[in-house]
Amino acid sequence: YAPSCSDPVSEDSRVSPSNPYAQTKLLAEEICKFYRDAYRVPSVIARPFNVFGPDQSSSFLIPMIAQQVKGNNESIEVRDLSPVRDYIFIADFVNALILMGERLALGDLKCGEVFNVGTGVGHSVGEVVQTIQQVWGTNKEVESINQPRKNEIAVSIANVGKIKERLGWYPTYSLEDGLRAIFRHERSTAVQCKDKS
Repeated sequence: YAPSCSDPVSEDSRVSPSNPYAQTKLLAEEICKFYRDAYRVPSVIARPFNVFGPDQSSSFLIPMIAQQVKGNNESIEVRDLSPVRDYIFIADFVNALILMGERLALGDLKCGEVFNVGTGVGHSVGEVVQTIQQVWGTNKEVESINQPRKNEIAVSIANVGKIKERLGWYPTYSLEDGLRAIFRHERSTAVQCKDKS
């Protein structure tokens, strides 16, 4: 929910929610601060960028595209190919949360500190479609209806310098690595279901 910009978004960037979902994230941070101040509940704040992983709802971009890649449709349709996002694989995000919790418990972090959790690398929707097709081994035509979402942010990439420096955390999955992990998970699940039947 940071402002649209071509530069990576730091923890100090101006926070400007552009939709109700983004507003709920800001409210959650305010609740953490309230409990810290009113009840001395220690907390740190993680700001994940675009998290993806196995069994994610098809309301999100990557599983929505993957469904079309695997389906019988001849082409893949998206609203807009241009928005750029920083995609963080779920395993990397969970590891960051565990590390943040451990360091908070040890007293190594200031209560209320904010950490971006991303990769520092942006991918456009078009690049995401291309990579998914590479992983799944398809080559379908891609159609864009050129209908950006209301208040769309053109570019959102995390500046992850703080979490790397303070916690020694680094993402281990690239976009392609994460997609391949999803592909293997789906293959494994399909085999298990077949064996049970």
